[in-house]
Amino acid sequence: LINNGTAAEDKTVIACTATAMKDNAGFQLITYTNLASIAPGITLGGSAEYLKDTALGYPAFLQYYGGEFKKTVTVEDAGLADAIKNNTADCFAMNSLNPLITTEQMTILSDDRTLVPSNAMVALMASTVATPEAVAALDAIAGSLTTERLNQMLNEIVVNGTDPFVVANAFVDTL
Repeated sequence: LINNGTAAEDKTVIACTATAMKDNAGFQLITYTNLASIAPGITLGGSAEYLKDTALGYPAFLQYYGGEFKKTVTVEDAGLADAIKNNTADCFAMNSLNPLITTEQMTILSDDRTLVPSNAMVALMASTVATPEAVAALDAIAGSLTTERLNQMLNEIVVNGTDPFVVANAFVDTL
């Protein structure tokens, strides 16, 4: 049996730095379409793989959304933290669950034309234990678990070293 799934996703997203969001406060910068409209003033960072990926990467972004970026820079995962801190780029293509998004107060932009297919998390359970109460409990959790919230919890575990059990219980207590 499968529950309704969550809004939390594990996929490549474009996240903009706090500085980029502040510098572009006069624009509505919440979607990829918005980003494409101000692309001439934006430097985009991404891995070499992302910058070459014609199916889901930068070339596909240009095909779906258009825009001509001021510049693109290659930034691999190992150099991502420094690149963000040093403002090497304004926005970065990165994994949606990377704790740096929370640590560095980045904003994940919405893929409003669905360039990258949804990759939502779904709980599975055997039909022998899937009582209506259990399914309802999973649906309540799923309804509250967003990519941003999951990212915050992972940040708490990875960066701050908090026990995953403590983080999970704190999340459940908010329901």
